[in-house]
Amino acid sequence: LHRDAVELGARALLQRRGHRAVPPAAAAEQQQHVVGEACGAPRVVQAQQRVRQAALQTAGVLREQAFSTDDVWIGIVTTEPGAMSAWHHHGDHDTYAYVVSGLKRIEYGPGGTASLVARPDDFVHLPKGLMHREGNPSEEVSYSIAFRLGRGPATINAEGPP
Repeated sequence: LHRDAVELGARALLQRRGHRAVPPAAAAEQQQHVVGEACGAPRVVQAQQRVRQAALQTAGVLREQAFSTDDVWIGIVTTEPGAMSAWHHHGDHDTYAYVVSGLKRIEYGPGGTASLVARPDDFVHLPKGLMHREGNPSEEVSYSIAFRLGRGPATINAEGPP
Protein backbone atom coordinates (compact mmCIF):
# COMPACT_ATOMS: atom_id res chain seq x y z
CA LEU A 1 0.00 0.00 0.00
CA HIS A 2 2.82 2.42 0.93
CA ARG A 3 4.68 1.68 -2.33
CA ASP A 4 1.52 2.35 -4.38
CA ALA A 5 0.96 5.66 -2.57
CA VAL A 6 4.55 6.75 -3.19
CA GLU A 7 4.31 5.80 -6.88
CA LEU A 8 1.00 7.65 -7.26
CA GLY A 9 2.44 10.73 -5.52
CA ALA A 10 5.54 10.71 -7.71
CA ARG A 11 3.46 10.43 -10.88
CA ALA A 12 1.23 13.32 -9.76
CA LEU A 13 4.27 15.51 -9.01
CA LEU A 14 5.84 14.76 -12.40
CA GLN A 15 2.57 15.52 -14.19
CA ARG A 16 2.27 18.86 -12.34
CA ARG A 17 5.78 19.71 -13.53
CA GLY A 18 4.78 18.89 -17.12
CA HIS A 19 6.39 15.46 -17.41
CA ARG A 20 4.68 12.58 -19.17
CA ALA A 21 3.91 9.69 -16.85
CA VAL A 22 5.35 6.28 -17.69
CA PRO A 23 2.88 3.44 -17.06
CA PRO A 24 4.04 1.19 -14.16
CA ALA A 25 4.38 -1.85 -16.45
CA ALA A 26 6.60 0.11 -18.88
CA ALA A 27 8.69 1.51 -16.00
CA ALA A 28 9.23 -2.01 -14.61
CA GLU A 29 10.22 -3.26 -18.07
CA GLN A 30 12.68 -0.36 -18.49
CA GLN A 31 14.17 -1.05 -15.04
CA GLN A 32 14.59 -4.76 -15.80
CA HIS A 33 16.25 -3.87 -19.10
CA VAL A 34 18.78 -1.60 -17.37
CA VAL A 35 19.50 -4.11 -14.59
CA GLY A 36 19.90 -6.90 -17.15
CA GLU A 37 22.55 -4.87 -18.98
CA ALA A 38 24.68 -4.13 -15.91
CA CYS A 39 28.25 -5.20 -16.62
CA GLY A 40 30.24 -4.01 -13.65
CA ALA A 41 30.17 -2.79 -10.09
CA PRO A 42 28.92 0.70 -9.26
CA ARG A 43 31.54 3.34 -8.39
CA VAL A 44 31.66 6.43 -6.23
CA VAL A 45 33.94 9.33 -7.14
CA GLN A 46 34.56 11.44 -4.05
CA ALA A 47 35.23 15.18 -4.29
CA GLN A 48 38.98 14.77 -3.73
CA GLN A 49 39.13 12.15 -6.52
CA ARG A 50 37.77 14.42 -9.26
CA VAL A 51 40.34 15.24 -11.95
CA ARG A 52 41.33 18.82 -12.83
CA GLN A 53 43.01 18.32 -16.21
CA ALA A 54 44.63 21.41 -17.72
CA ALA A 55 43.16 20.52 -21.15
CA LEU A 56 39.63 20.82 -19.73
CA GLN A 57 40.07 24.34 -18.35
CA THR A 58 38.97 27.69 -19.70
CA ALA A 59 39.85 30.93 -17.91
CA GLY A 60 36.98 31.91 -15.59
CA VAL A 61 35.59 28.43 -14.83
CA LEU A 62 36.90 25.32 -13.09
CA ARG A 63 35.99 21.91 -14.52
CA GLU A 64 36.45 18.77 -12.43
CA GLN A 65 36.02 15.44 -14.18
CA ALA A 66 34.21 12.65 -12.34
CA PHE A 67 33.81 10.14 -15.18
CA SER A 68 35.13 9.97 -18.72
CA THR A 69 35.02 7.42 -21.55
CA ASP A 70 35.72 7.72 -25.27
CA ASP A 71 32.34 9.39 -25.84
CA VAL A 72 31.10 10.63 -22.43
CA TRP A 73 32.40 13.26 -20.01
CA ILE A 74 30.69 13.98 -16.67
CA GLY A 75 31.87 16.49 -14.11
CA ILE A 76 31.30 19.59 -12.01
CA VAL A 77 31.69 23.13 -13.37
CA THR A 78 32.37 25.84 -10.80
CA THR A 79 32.09 29.56 -11.57
CA GLU A 80 32.82 32.22 -8.96
CA PRO A 81 30.36 35.12 -8.45
CA GLY A 82 30.72 37.74 -11.18
CA ALA A 83 33.16 35.61 -13.22
CA MET A 84 32.90 35.14 -17.00
CA SER A 85 34.82 32.48 -18.92
CA ALA A 86 36.84 32.95 -22.06
CA TRP A 87 35.27 31.96 -25.40
CA HIS A 88 35.30 28.25 -26.16
CA HIS A 89 33.28 25.38 -27.62
CA HIS A 90 33.01 21.68 -26.89
CA GLY A 91 33.90 20.32 -30.32
CA ASP A 92 31.82 17.31 -31.33
CA HIS A 93 30.20 17.09 -27.87
CA ASP A 94 26.60 17.92 -27.06
CA THR A 95 26.69 19.38 -23.55
CA TYR A 96 23.92 19.05 -20.99
CA ALA A 97 24.14 20.80 -17.62
CA TYR A 98 22.08 20.82 -14.46
CA VAL A 99 22.45 23.99 -12.38
CA VAL A 100 22.83 23.19 -8.68
CA SER A 101 23.50 26.70 -7.31
CA GLY A 102 24.17 30.24 -8.45
CA LEU A 103 23.30 31.32 -11.98
CA LYS A 104 24.71 30.12 -15.30
CA ARG A 105 24.71 32.76 -18.04
CA ILE A 106 25.59 31.53 -21.53
CA GLU A 107 26.52 34.09 -24.21
CA TYR A 108 26.64 32.92 -27.83
CA GLY A 109 25.67 33.89 -31.39
CA PRO A 110 27.09 36.54 -33.73
CA GLY A 111 29.25 38.86 -31.66
CA GLY A 112 28.10 37.08 -28.51
CA THR A 113 24.86 39.09 -28.53
CA ALA A 114 22.50 36.20 -27.68
CA SER A 115 22.31 34.89 -24.14
CA LEU A 116 20.35 32.79 -21.68
CA VAL A 117 20.37 32.50 -17.91
CA ALA A 118 19.73 29.22 -16.09
CA ARG A 119 18.85 29.07 -12.41
CA PRO A 120 19.14 26.33 -9.79
CA ASP A 121 17.12 23.25 -10.79
CA ASP A 122 17.27 24.21 -14.52
CA PHE A 123 18.81 22.10 -17.26
CA VAL A 124 20.76 23.57 -20.20
CA HIS A 125 21.66 22.04 -23.58
CA LEU A 126 24.55 23.40 -25.65
CA PRO A 127 24.69 21.88 -29.15
CA LYS A 128 28.03 20.56 -30.33
CA GLY A 129 30.32 23.19 -31.81
CA LEU A 130 28.45 26.13 -30.24
CA MET A 131 30.97 28.92 -29.59
CA HIS A 132 30.08 30.46 -26.24
CA ARG A 133 31.26 31.78 -22.94
CA GLU A 134 29.66 31.24 -19.57
CA GLY A 135 29.45 33.31 -16.46
CA ASN A 136 27.82 33.66 -13.08
CA PRO A 137 25.96 36.96 -12.57
CA SER A 138 24.85 35.95 -9.05
CA GLU A 139 26.45 36.68 -5.68
CA GLU A 140 26.98 32.99 -4.83
CA VAL A 141 29.27 30.37 -6.35
CA SER A 142 27.67 28.58 -9.31
CA TYR A 143 27.93 24.81 -9.41
CA SER A 144 26.55 22.78 -12.29
CA ILE A 145 26.83 19.14 -13.25
CA ALA A 146 27.85 18.79 -16.90
CA PHE A 147 27.36 15.79 -19.18
CA ARG A 148 29.13 15.82 -22.56
CA LEU A 149 28.34 13.27 -25.23
CA GLY A 150 30.59 13.08 -28.28
CA ARG A 151 34.11 12.29 -29.47
CA GLY A 152 37.37 14.21 -29.49
CA PRO A 153 38.53 16.99 -27.19
CA ALA A 154 35.80 18.03 -24.73
CA THR A 155 36.90 21.68 -24.53
CA ILE A 156 38.44 23.85 -27.24
CA ASN A 157 39.39 27.38 -26.23
CA ALA A 158 39.07 30.08 -28.90
CA GLU A 159 39.62 33.79 -29.49
CA GLY A 160 36.64 36.11 -29.23
CA PRO A 161 32.98 35.63 -30.09
CA PRO A 162 31.84 34.15 -33.40
